[in-house]
Amino acid sequence: MRTLFTFSIVSHNQAILVNNLLEDLNNIKERSFDVIVTSNISENVPINQEHNFSFTLLNNEYPKGFGANHNQAFLHCKSDYFVILNPDISIEELNMNSLISHFQDKSIGIVAPTVVNPFGYVEDSVRDFPTPLNLFLRIIRLHKCITPSDISIVDWVAGMFILIRRDVFLKVNGFDDKRYYMYFEDVDLCKRVNKQGYSILYDSTQKVIHDARRSSRKNIRHMYWHLSSMLRYFTNY
Repeated sequence: MRTLFTFSIVSHNQAILVNNLLEDLNNIKERSFDVIVTSNISENVPINQEHNFSFTLLNNEYPKGFGANHNQAFLHCKSDYFVILNPDISIEELNMNSLISHFQDKSIGIVAPTVVNPFGYVEDSVRDFPTPLNLFLRIIRLHKCITPSDISIVDWVAGMFILIRRDVFLKVNGFDDKRYYMYFEDVDLCKRVNKQGYSILYDSTQKVIHDARRSSRKNIRHMYWHLSSMLRYFTNY
C-alpha cells in the first residue's frame, strides 16, 4: 500500500540520536508512513531496524553531503510527501495530518513546524532570504529574525525539518548536491521552490525539539563548508 509520507534521516555515526528519534516516530499515531535512514559513515552502535512502520536502511560506501544523501533517499520514496528530518530532532507531539492539510492549497510547496530547543525556546529556523547586508547585520547583532507566532508564508525554513510535496521536489530536481556539499542547501531549495511559484509555509501550531550540534562553530572543516556554501549561494542569485 502506498504510504502518505516518508521521513528521510541521515546519520553521521549518530545511531544513538537516530534510535531515539525512531522511537519517537514509533509513537506517531497517524496513518502509516515510511522511514529511510542513511548511514553516511560507519556506526559505533547499530541502528535499530525493528519498528511498527516501513523502514529502509541505506549504507554509504563513502560519505556524501547533506543534499546528496537526501536526494539518494528520495529515489526510494514512494509517498506523496517527503520529510527531511535531522537526527538531533525529537518529537513529543506532532500532527502530521495537520501539516499535510496545508497542501490543499496548491500554491504551497513546503511546510515546516516550529522548532524549539530542549528548554522550550523557539529557534530561528525561519528566516528571510540571505543577503550580504542582512548577514553582516546579523553578525554584528543588528539584524534579528522575528519568528512568526502564527501560520505564515516565509522565505525559507531550516533543513532540520522540511516537509515537501513529492511533485515539487521532482520539479526542482531536489537539492543541488553539485553546488553544495553541506550548508545552504535548505536556503537554496526554498529559493528554487519559490522561483517555481510555490510558497513556503511555517506552522506555529506544530512543533519539534532540536538539540543543536552547531558543528560549523566547533570544526574548522565545517566552518569552511559553511563559508564556501555561502559564497556559492551569493554567486548564484
